[in-house]
Amino acid sequence: DSSGNNNTGTLTNGPTWQSASNCKVGSCLSFDGANDYVDVGNGSSLAVNSELTISVWVKSPGGSEMVFLDNKAGGYNGYDLQISGVNTTKGAFSTASSISDKTITSNIVVADNAWHQASGTFSSGSMKLYIDGRLDNSGSATFSNITTPTKNTRLGSGSLGGVFLNGQMDDLRVYNRALSSAEILALYNAIR
Repeated sequence: DSSGNNNTGTLTNGPTWQSASNCKVGSCLSFDGANDYVDVGNGSSLAVNSELTISVWVKSPGGSEMVFLDNKAGGYNGYDLQISGVNTTKGAFSTASSISDKTITSNIVVADNAWHQASGTFSSGSMKLYIDGRLDNSGSATFSNITTPTKNTRLGSGSLGGVFLNGQMDDLRVYNRALSSAEILALYNAIR
């Protein structure tokens, strides 16, 4: 964790570090789609409520639901960013309160074995999903705060296991505020 928030992860079941020539920013992690993940715990910096941004660079061939980051405990409580389980080539951003959840899915294909930046923002119920720095989809949740989850946050796997990333992940960021469209685009342009 280079953020200074002490969310240092534990590599589990063999995700492997890749050299800079295979990544977007320095080194990155590769996941085999079978059982690899990184457990980053449930530190207070990951317990966001009314505002959130998740941003990540990902490269995957798709073919099934795959999670980039997840701290949802089953159906409710928390947030995740993933390749959709409904359309296994598109991105999906999901948030949840204690009694309801909301998912928005990208219109653009992100699982095409090329690098893409996926970013999801949440602000008092308003959700936005950006692909490659541009707003791709938006929606409104029926709740204004995300309920703090009790499960550890995982990278490359669902928080309860069973859904694993087949591909590479780089420059994952979690913010406790909703970045603006200009800030999302700036993150994309700084790395693309």
